[in-house]
Amino acid sequence: MEPIWYPSPEEAQSSRLFRFMEALGFEDYAAFYRYSVEEAEDFYHQFFTHLGLPWRKPYARVVEGGFPFPRFFPEGRLNLVEACLRHDPDRPALIHETEDEGVRSLRYGELYREVARVAAGLKALGVKRGDRVGLWLPMGLEAAVLLLATAWVGGIAIPIFSGYAAEAASVRLKDAKARLLIVQDGFLRRGRPVALLPEARKALGLSGTERLLAVRRLGLPLEAGEADYQDLSGEASPPEEMESMDPFMLIYTSGTTGRPKGTVHYHAGFPLKAALDLALLFDLREGERLFWFTDLGWMMGPWAILGGLLLGGTVFLYDGAPDYPGPDRLWRMASAHRLTHLGLSPTLVRALIPLGEEPIRAHDLSSLRVLGSTGEPWNLEPYLWFFRAVGEEKRPIVNYSGGTEVSGGILGNVLVKPIKPMGFNTAVPGMAA
Repeated sequence: MEPIWYPSPEEAQSSRLFRFMEALGFEDYAAFYRYSVEEAEDFYHQFFTHLGLPWRKPYARVVEGGFPFPRFFPEGRLNLVEACLRHDPDRPALIHETEDEGVRSLRYGELYREVARVAAGLKALGVKRGDRVGLWLPMGLEAAVLLLATAWVGGIAIPIFSGYAAEAASVRLKDAKARLLIVQDGFLRRGRPVALLPEARKALGLSGTERLLAVRRLGLPLEAGEADYQDLSGEASPPEEMESMDPFMLIYTSGTTGRPKGTVHYHAGFPLKAALDLALLFDLREGERLFWFTDLGWMMGPWAILGGLLLGGTVFLYDGAPDYPGPDRLWRMASAHRLTHLGLSPTLVRALIPLGEEPIRAHDLSSLRVLGSTGEPWNLEPYLWFFRAVGEEKRPIVNYSGGTEVSGGILGNVLVKPIKPMGFNTAVPGMAA
């Protein structure tokens, strides 16, 4: 099958990937890729030096020890929050649109202050370094703030899919020995309230988790002993200094092939891989706006939040249905918020096709530059529809395949090479696949 997208010389040479290659003395992508796997230690060191990560103490080398127990960035010390929130305080960091069309946003300076407040409140509730904290929220400002605040205090976040019932959530909480469950009391789905708080109370009983903290989106009343997110306060303290391989997140596989398995991710692991892939494959640049239609409980939720922030982008969050109150919901949001990067699953694209192309054409999508997809294989018809109807036959689709365990991609597309339908044009730089 022949490629259907070709980069113009101007597009290729303006990409973050090309500029990074050029800084290292490469003009040919194949030679650069060989270098990235044959001299992986130097490749990773050069890339993360290029990003300017704020290490509290520099690492001795990129990796020591081999399979199955390598140690990455030994002797390095940092906190991922400092890496994510080091940007211009006036630049938009997060934009959240709710299904009922409310919009809230935080600039980087505002986000830093809110994360500091919530981190102080978590400490006041007794959360300390190494404690596991369940995060049972849809994508929204509070989900992102709580993910960062948990890392701030040295805790370990356990993201939980917002569509789970109590039993599925409790399996993860019990396995992780969570001390605190943070839940959004509910959310709207197709205009109807979906209450999570009652399910969270059941999950607490089933899992033995000690405490519950609620974000009151629906305003449901709290019971004795339950804490309110808005009331969090405490003595301010700087982010905990963490070792490079101190865990910050325990995210569970879906459990479709057996008991859910918890995958452990580190301060100098998951966020760095997300940023690398977003920079070198998706070409996300400072100030650009990323929206991946996902959930905090799937890997792509934390991936978009942490990778987007680490690169100085603006992460757009949405917690509703993709076609409510009308079939143009996604396209209206893309236009209104001037999104530059849009990621959808093949399943969602298949569901959008029967809605027709008029809802797309009704909105100005000129800000969109890159499309993305992950989660499952494509078939040809919906891929071509996505490329033609949404991509206008000029926007590349970065098909992205990896896994929860590796915190990112193994195969993908780079924007300096032609792209064939449904396929990949490279293994991800640094991945010998």
